[in-house]
Amino acid sequence: MDILDRVSKLNDQIEVIRAGGNAEGFQIRGSDIDQMYVDKLTKVVSTIPNDIGKSVALLRMVKPFDVPKGYVKLIVLTPFTPLQHIREAATKISNEYFLSNEVFLRSFQRHLTKGVRHGPCMLEKDDFGTEHDRAFCFEYKDWPIYANEWVSRRRKYGWPSSDLVKNIMRNGCHLMAIGSKSQDYTEFKYSMPEENPQWREDPFQWRLSFSVAEKKLVYSFNDTQFLTFGILKLLNNEVFSKDPIMKNCLCSYFLKTLMFWTIEDTPSEYWKPERLVFCVEVCLKRLIEWLDIGFCPNYFVRENNMFQGKVRESELKFTSENISEIYKEGWRCLLRCHSLSYLKKCLEDARRTMPCMNQNEDFKSLTSSRRHVENEEKEEVHDIGVFSEINSMFVAIPGRDPLEKELRNSVTIEMTEDLDRADLDILRLRSYSIETGEI
Repeated sequence: MDILDRVSKLNDQIEVIRAGGNAEGFQIRGSDIDQMYVDKLTKVVSTIPNDIGKSVALLRMVKPFDVPKGYVKLIVLTPFTPLQHIREAATKISNEYFLSNEVFLRSFQRHLTKGVRHGPCMLEKDDFGTEHDRAFCFEYKDWPIYANEWVSRRRKYGWPSSDLVKNIMRNGCHLMAIGSKSQDYTEFKYSMPEENPQWREDPFQWRLSFSVAEKKLVYSFNDTQFLTFGILKLLNNEVFSKDPIMKNCLCSYFLKTLMFWTIEDTPSEYWKPERLVFCVEVCLKRLIEWLDIGFCPNYFVRENNMFQGKVRESELKFTSENISEIYKEGWRCLLRCHSLSYLKKCLEDARRTMPCMNQNEDFKSLTSSRRHVENEEKEEVHDIGVFSEINSMFVAIPGRDPLEKELRNSVTIEMTEDLDRADLDILRLRSYSIETGEI
């Protein structure tokens, strides 16, 4: 458990749980801070208990046939509870009181004068310009039967381990104040639905959240898996999100889901430092497949398509085409990231020694060398020497010993494989730097 997780419990009424990239170990510039505010006074059950009167507030979780996978409704068994945010959000429909996620969030918005609704969260910015996503939610202490497939799923490669699965089950899940979205065709007057989709959210649905489980899964990543996830987040922040259509299609949570599925479905032998580029490519290839079929399966409730209610078919097609172009660039796609500008300069300086290169040619020349799918395994080995530059981004102050070891490995590859001219220049440049102490 992170030390900040230990100090984030406010009192007996509210528990604060850190979530998102920061809680998972990433400190990426521009990232917001995600926090879950769990109502500890309200209890969620799946069956009606005999001692209803002993609870301050009691909610029963149900899933009618017309509610999509991954979502539930909450029946208020104590509609006259002293808790104002529950009492106000209880809406009588037929003979039952259902909890409205809209009214529930509005009750907290009154206390966050600068906050605006952002999905199931209230988003506000502090004095330092950092955005805080605060999700007000409930805890369900048992494992939901709607996610039993995740527990019994056959895992060919043993990840996550059976012990980790049992540990996650013991922590149950949370319920977020957001419903599923469907297209509202009554709103279309002058355009086709695909040209101007209008999404309508069900105000009485609540989404199952497995944020605590996801933290445990990320904590179980080995170094290569963690670096791969970090690279995907870097690409999303500095490349994908620069295009408004791609920004709407992709988010960090989708990429985390991508990591979970890819690790579960691949041998552990894939996830080694010398195969880091290959691991990134495997993830990108799977992402392209999801975009092509228009289905992004939730990791815990696989029938829940997370693209539904978020993006249009034309946007998925556009994003797939763009990710495919990025995928073809191999490791060179990382040169698009401005935080790796030092690597770009290193390559440009090395290529200036080549007489065939134009001194004034811009960065696009570096992406002109496209890789082909049939050369994936060969290029994977070729890229080890150059991609070690990117690995150094995750080390605060590299010493000389790791660099010397890395150089020896790179030289070994140079002797056994035909590296391209630009990559050889990088190796020689780094060799000179180590010998002269200019590192």
